Amino acid sequence: MTGTTASPLGTDEKGRLQQFLKRRQLNERMVRLLEEVKEAQNLKRGEITTAKNSTYDDIVESISKSLSNGWISTEAVTQVLEAAEIAGRQHVCVFEVAQEDLGKVRESLNNPATLNTQTTSLEEFWTIPLEPYTRILADAPDIHISKVVAVRKYWVEHETPKSEDYIEIIRKRERERAALIVKLDAGSRLLQFRVPIREQAPGVDTSSSVYAFVSQIVYSQYGDHGAAWLLRLRPFKIADAYKNIILNRDDFELHADTPENQYLRSSMSRKGAPGTGQDIRDFPEWVYDNGFARSSIKGTWKRDPAGVDVRMHYDRVKVSKELTRLMARLYFSKPYSDQDVEHVILRIREHF
Repeated sequence: MTGTTASPLGTDEKGRLQQFLKRRQLNERMVRLLEEVKEAQNLKRGEITTAKNSTYDDIVESISKSLSNGWISTEAVTQVLEAAEIAGRQHVCVFEVAQEDLGKVRESLNNPATLNTQTTSLEEFWTIPLEPYTRILADAPDIHISKVVAVRKYWVEHETPKSEDYIEIIRKRERERAALIVKLDAGSRLLQFRVPIREQAPGVDTSSSVYAFVSQIVYSQYGDHGAAWLLRLRPFKIADAYKNIILNRDDFELHADTPENQYLRSSMSRKGAPGTGQDIRDFPEWVYDNGFARSSIKGTWKRDPAGVDVRMHYDRVKVSKELTRLMARLYFSKPYSDQDVEHVILRIREHF
């Protein structure tokens, strides 16, 4: 873990790092890292913070001190930040790759237009790039993981009441760094695009805006060839699993449902934030276990220590005036690990 002595982080760098840690709720993980530093360096109590309730200010100060004293390497810190981007608060679009396209997709992923092979710096996690670039994070026989860092632009509306009869609406164009994760599992032939939520407007993303960003990034890094295989990807037919998931009470809690048939359409969810054990199937008003389709369901897959909350969508995305395609989209509103995301996808597949 020990690295070469680095300069202490500047005021701006500390602020940027603190924002990154807050957005991804990395306080516990960074405290564990600092505990490893304290043990490895045999530091005295108080030299760096290792308290469970440490503030982000204290955590960043201790990271800066550890870097400047050579107690920890920059690589050790960036590894934590990298893992937080692989799986976090994000939309995960899942597709199936046809067997005949698997080699073509793999070749594209290994040959992006802009490949960055330089040593990863801390600044890379908050600097908005001028142009998209790719880092290949893993390239094993069965698993490929790439991260494409790009600028994401979108409009945000701000309303300011001026009087009882007048509201001023201002539209501001936001620009932010976004890291798109591309993960290919050659064994299952599943391709995932993990899109981080918008930092300034986390609740306004739609299936269309998410897909548009994926399409933009694929074209920027893999060109016409990538745009072609993107359109050939098959939908991960998550809707085929809904019926069996609805019947599963062993390791799944249902928190929101969208049942429909030829006679009615409904949307149900429990009032307030759902907690463990609050399953809407336990209410007498829920009578939708048989004879209903749905476009999305929301719930918790039980998994130690607390389970994984996810909304599972089967979207119709309008790609152009002439083309609409189906897309499975998993929305994780909380930061989870890569293992948690994979667990959810595996459990969905086991319900087909």
